[in-house]
Amino acid sequence: MAWNTEDMEGDTIALEPGPGTDSSPSNLILWSIVIVLCTLVILSSRRIRFKLKYHAFDGMYFLFGIISIPFMLFNACDPKATRMPQLLVQRVQSPLFGVTAKIIGMERYPEGPFVIVCNHQSSLDCIGLMELWPPRCVILMKKMLKYAGPFGLAAILAGSIFVDRSNNRSAKDALSQAVEIIQTKGYRVLIFPEGTRKLIKESSGKTEISEPMLPFKRGAFNLAILAQVPIVPIVFSSQKHLLDFKEHKFVSGEYTGFVLPPVSTKGLILDDAHDLRDKIRTQMIDCFNELERTK
Repeated sequence: MAWNTEDMEGDTIALEPGPGTDSSPSNLILWSIVIVLCTLVILSSRRIRFKLKYHAFDGMYFLFGIISIPFMLFNACDPKATRMPQLLVQRVQSPLFGVTAKIIGMERYPEGPFVIVCNHQSSLDCIGLMELWPPRCVILMKKMLKYAGPFGLAAILAGSIFVDRSNNRSAKDALSQAVEIIQTKGYRVLIFPEGTRKLIKESSGKTEISEPMLPFKRGAFNLAILAQVPIVPIVFSSQKHLLDFKEHKFVSGEYTGFVLPPVSTKGLILDDAHDLRDKIRTQMIDCFNELERTK
């Protein structure tokens, strides 16, 4: 067989760029312009900068969930599982955003089980909570957070108790579950008696809030009375110098967490829950105001 090599000299092969592989500088220039414009918009808009930073802060809880879940499986549904998320908040989130919490009075924690009630202002509360988190402690939280992706799964693995406050049956079941783990396992239970974040509520503009704390719900006080364990009130000082939704401000800084002396529930009955709630709320508001005066 003979190969036909007729007049091949001088032939050239042109390589045509395929679809989507246009290497012309126009694409690079276009993307550069887009990036520069986006940067200018972000730098010139305080509101956009605020939203990006705040959502990045909140988004870290989902990232921490993904990182923590494999480690939490070794202590699934046990308070010990909170150790990894706690370390991530302390060693990563807090220094990255420059937000810290100074905790006073942790020596007041009783030896056995107890119920913690704490005022709830914003996502920044988590920085303080991870600093004062006692051993064998679980948190009672909204049921909707159970389905919040990796964060929800991490909360389940940490032994959290979920409650649907709009459903009386769900609320009673959560209360019974909390009483049982206190009495049988000696756990501590942390509850936000306001039920929602105060700074978020204020930012909605729908409600005029004159007091430093929202009205307390009775659940935490019913729980402590039924389990006959003390209540430990914890007060976080104002975070408005760090986070202000109306002013679109999110800056670095410190707030204080103050642990008040335990309040005994020994001998109390459910009929006393209303007065107990009001008494502790008054103590916490007084403490909050004192922290503001001594800044």
